[in-house]
Amino acid sequence: MPTFISSTKVRELETEVEAEQRRGVDAVKGVRKYERRVKELTYQTEEDKKNVGRLQDLVDKLQMKVKAYKRQAEEAVSHRLSQIL
Repeated sequence: MPTFISSTKVRELETEVEAEQRRGVDAVKGVRKYERRVKELTYQTEEDKKNVGRLQDLVDKLQMKVKAYKRQAEEAVSHRLSQIL
């Protein structure tokens, strides 16, 4: 014996299906949004790492210059003291 579903029940089920489809579409949009954000943050992190590397190179070079200037200053003071004495 066939089972009949009322037209009201069919409309309710159609409405539920449409709502579920909307939730699915919204979920996909949300996932894509977060995937884009992760991609942006990953790119920014890579750029930041490159910048840190460049800055570290500059710091190293400046430290070498400071050491050289300090050595020159010490040599100049030593030379001047030897002239005085």
